[in-house]
Amino acid sequence: GGLEPERAGAEEFLHEVRYILDKQTGRREGQATAQQDRGKGRLLQTFNNINIAWWDDVSTPKLFTNDILHFPYTEVWSLEAETMFYACMEKVRAAGWRGSLRPVIANYPEGSNGIDSLDGTWTAEMLVQVRARAAFEKGNRYLVAGNGRRRLITEFFPVTAELDAASEQVIAECGRKGMIGVDLKTEPKKETTWTWLSVLTCRTVATKEDDVRVPAKTNAMA
Repeated sequence: GGLEPERAGAEEFLHEVRYILDKQTGRREGQATAQQDRGKGRLLQTFNNINIAWWDDVSTPKLFTNDILHFPYTEVWSLEAETMFYACMEKVRAAGWRGSLRPVIANYPEGSNGIDSLDGTWTAEMLVQVRARAAFEKGNRYLVAGNGRRRLITEFFPVTAELDAASEQVIAECGRKGMIGVDLKTEPKKETTWTWLSVLTCRTVATKEDDVRVPAKTNAMA
């Protein structure tokens, strides 16, 4: 019956899950921050708001300010959704959310919003570099999702690609600058990893101007 009933139903479900998870501890919605709850066995959750399809300017930011969700996560499939993601994250911050993790955006380099939509001079690694920097400079985190040493290349599971030397170099470089998170190890640190996404939540670090290549034409919000 349309996106609005889907959005309302998803939010109702997330509230119910949060209530059930917190009921045993007697914690009420909005009573404490996720940071205060860390280390006390509380199960934290997020939600993939695919393509920003289930967004409402009033109710969605409250999922974060009331600590129903720990951080925003969105998988975008188009330039329009990519643009909207950044605008919506500003609305979440304007509502008062001050999470310990940056919002996360997944934007696959070979997907429907990838190199095939550009002029033929791009590589996946170039696009990852530009998108990682764009996300970081806007206060967010770019996601490279994968399984072991294979990464997703489109939004459709289970299409993956082996990480070659060029991919590893880009990921390592962006990771050192705090712009990107990815787990390439078989046993990541439990307290810093959302294992179902294979994303390492690196701490925010100050960075100086670097030499990341930015091609002349881009749909990557550079």
